[in-house]
Amino acid sequence: MGNSNLKLMLIEDSFDIGDWIRQSMTSIDGIDFSEWILRGSDALEKIDKSKPDILVLDLRLPDANGLEILRSIRKENNKPLIIVFTINEQAKERAISLGADYFFNKATEDQEFLKAVETIARLNKNRIII
Repeated sequence: MGNSNLKLMLIEDSFDIGDWIRQSMTSIDGIDFSEWILRGSDALEKIDKSKPDILVLDLRLPDANGLEILRSIRKENNKPLIIVFTINEQAKERAISLGADYFFNKATEDQEFLKAVETIARLNKNRIII
C-alpha cells in the first residue's frame, strides 16, 4: 500500500448510523473509508476482495448474523482488526470470544468508538500497530 492510511470497511444496515460513521471517518487522519456494505450476505466476498485493515461490524443485520460473519472472518486469519459497533449489548462476551478486537454499544459508546478509531490510526502512523 502506497500510503500508510488504514482502509476501513463498514458493515451496517442503518442509513443514519452508516452515514454518521462515514462522515466521522473523513475527519480522522490516517483513515481511508473504503466501503460501506449494507447487506451482511455480501460481506465475506467483499472483505476478501477489498482486504480492509479495519472492519466496523454491526451484529444485527436483516439478512445475516453478524456473529457468523465474525466467526467466518476469524476462521481465515487475524486480519482485519474488527470493531463491533452494535446495539446488541448481550452479544459482547460472545463477540470478544469469537475474535472481535473492540466492542462498542451504539446507544451509549459512540464517542468511545470514535476515540478508539483515532487511537488505532495514530498508533499506525507511528508504526506501533497494524
